[in-house]
Parts: sequence; structure tokens; C-alpha cells
Amino acid sequence: MKKKPLIIIGSVFAIVVIVAAVLLGINTTSVDQVNTTPIDDQKMVYLGEEDAANEIFLAFDYSCPACKNWMSEVLPELEQKYIETGEAKFRMQSMVYLNDASLRLSKFDQNLIHYNKEEYYEIARRIISDSQSQDGAWGTEQYIKDIISEYGLDQETMLQDNEVDPINVTRKYTRGLEVESVPSVFVNGIKVDEPFSIKKIESLINE
Repeated sequence: MKKKPLIIIGSVFAIVVIVAAVLLGINTTSVDQVNTTPIDDQKMVYLGEEDAANEIFLAFDYSCPACKNWMSEVLPELEQKYIETGEAKFRMQSMVYLNDASLRLSKFDQNLIHYNKEEYYEIARRIISDSQSQDGAWGTEQYIKDIISEYGLDQETMLQDNEVDPINVTRKYTRGLEVESVPSVFVNGIKVDEPFSIKKIESLINE
């Protein structure tokens, strides 16, 4: 009989805490917000206006079929509705997760950003659109040389060693952003739990 008052008091206290949280606008669930540039002084290139209020960030692997689908299915809609209108900017980071082609293309990707950023998104999208469609030629050293030649780039510059090893870049992003798979999408530093959901992405842009 003596335990009942304690149970009642505990229940009342819990209710009071919940009501106070609601009245004060306290969110009882936390959302982790991360810095999407975990590497100091990293060179970056954005699609859209760099001073846009929102940032959409994609961690991807050139060899990832799902990343190719995201780029063809999700990005065009975001680009039309938010990037071209100046409401959001977009940045993507090449990761090395899957195979040797991932590593070769991540090295090339980094040099593109450093030395040919004006053409970065055109060339990166071309490479992604070519993937899984060239019967073993895609992602090879010769494929990269062909891309360099096609776009009139300097081969020595584009094939030189990177300032930061791409595998170390991948490790820093994996640890800093807790990226466990690709594609991983973040809006203003908050990870989107369903990267193919336009509605989920829009909900974070409109917050």
C-alpha cells in the first residue's frame, strides 16, 4: 500500500515534464547536425549560388549504381526547384568504397575540383552517366585519358598526385559524417534518412 503514492507522484512528475517540454517548444528527439567539410582548407565547388541559404550535400561513389540513379532521378528536380532559383546550393564528395575504379575516379575528381572547377559538374555527371554501360572500359586509366582528351584538359595536371590521398578523404568523411553507405544526403548538415525521398529533403530545406 505504501508504494502507490510513490508511483502516482512519479507518474504526475513525468506528465508535468512532458507538458512543460511541449509548452516550451522543446523537441524530445535530437537531430545530429554535422560539419559537411571535415577536412581543413578543402577546395570545394558548388552547383548553384555559393551564398544560398541552404546546402544539399551528397556523398557518393562513382562506381555506385544507386548514386547514378540518385543523380538522374533526384538531383534534376532539386536543381529545378531549389538550386536554379538560388534557394539552395549543391555539393558532392567522391568516396572510395567499392573498387579500383572508385579510387582512380576519385583521384581524377579531386584534380578536376582543383584545376578545372568550371567544368567539374559537367564532367562528373558525364562520368556518372557513363557508368555501368561500357562493358569494362568505364573507369579505367584509358577511360580517364579519353575524358581528358575529349574535354581538352591537360593530361599531366589531371593525372598528377593529389594534395590529399582520396582514401584518407574517405576516412575523414566516414568518421566525421558517419557515412556508412552511399548515396548519403545531408541538408544543412542533417542527414536525410531516405535519400531518394524528395519530400524528406524538402522538409529540411523548408525548416
